[in-house]
Amino acid sequence: MPKNTQHIVTNISTSAGAAHRPEQVFLQGPHTRTHELRQIVRVAWEMLRGFRVLHFVGPCVTVFGSARFDEAHPYYALAKDVGARLGKLGFTVMTGGGPGLMEAANRGAREAGARSVGCNIVLPQEQLPNPYLDHWLKVRYFFIRKLMLIKYSYAFIVMPGGFGTMDELFESLELLQNKKILKFPLVLMGKKYWQPLADLFEEMARARTIDASDLELLLLTDSIDDAMSHIQVHAIEKFGLHVARAPRRHWWLLENLRSLSPVDSAINNSGQSLTHTVRWTARCLSLVSTALLFLILVGDRFEISRIAAREWAGLSLFPIGVISGFLVAWWREELGGAITVFSVLAFYVLYGLLLTGNIDQGWGFLAFGFPGFLFLLVGFVSQLNGPVTQIQKESHESH
Repeated sequence: MPKNTQHIVTNISTSAGAAHRPEQVFLQGPHTRTHELRQIVRVAWEMLRGFRVLHFVGPCVTVFGSARFDEAHPYYALAKDVGARLGKLGFTVMTGGGPGLMEAANRGAREAGARSVGCNIVLPQEQLPNPYLDHWLKVRYFFIRKLMLIKYSYAFIVMPGGFGTMDELFESLELLQNKKILKFPLVLMGKKYWQPLADLFEEMARARTIDASDLELLLLTDSIDDAMSHIQVHAIEKFGLHVARAPRRHWWLLENLRSLSPVDSAINNSGQSLTHTVRWTARCLSLVSTALLFLILVGDRFEISRIAAREWAGLSLFPIGVISGFLVAWWREELGGAITVFSVLAFYVLYGLLLTGNIDQGWGFLAFGFPGFLFLLVGFVSQLNGPVTQIQKESHESH
């Protein structure tokens, strides 16, 4: 083993250039253990939120495609027809939730009376959800987005697209090849566009870098009828899909709540100052709540205006819990501060329960802490269940 075990360390975060986004920092090598733990919590939160939002959408077909083709392009009309036909087959149409061919597929499904969902992603050039979504999810990380797009689908249709579409295509092919998902059908729509890639696949099979069987359920076509027949045989009939009652939403899991936020889908560069204000408001609330908890624990001997210090602090914690709950329900940009307030309130209520044998001591904790605790809990759950946005309400009215 070599004696020199020193590492070359580069502080990327201090290099020249613009400020780094959290997703960029996540992929810049090892960080402090505290930072890595925060990243784990952020990723777990996004996954949990995705599972809650998409649990009730039903069997999906995911349509991949470019965000850069506008309504005047022939591929837009093709994607729109694909979405409509998938809806008539009984599927929920899922896309990346953005503009271009994703919007076209969602629009076709919506106009056909089918359910339309999207899994959008935060990008430097803000990609807003398209106006044809019944439900949508917004994530920071591509790997979570691909997980959601694949997890709930029984087939995949790939419209013409760029690097992102190719990434999603090859992710699906690799999972199929390695039997990480069942043998779901995959359709490449647009022979002229995808023919060079199909030729490459055949060359790969001849070179034995893949097996010919890896391409069994891959269909290259221009015909929507052929694509629907392929899905009918290899998805609906193969897996015995049929109309059934949707899973029940349990009230005790608060699954009927929805996020209050109409602005989460409309944040753009002009809204960054407001986002910054909300972030620092949440952090200040967390600091104040922590200071109040310290006052509660050590300030029993002091009185402020003839009110016991712990009760005065508890009275202050109630509006802090309500405001934090409102912020997390309305705006999910900064969850860390709300989680801190939630933890303080939980400890505060628990402390009150331990003192309920002494009514004079325990009542203030329960009366002031519990309502704020509940309000913040509802805020968290409403964010987990996904948003009901103004853009969705308008799109419902327009159709």
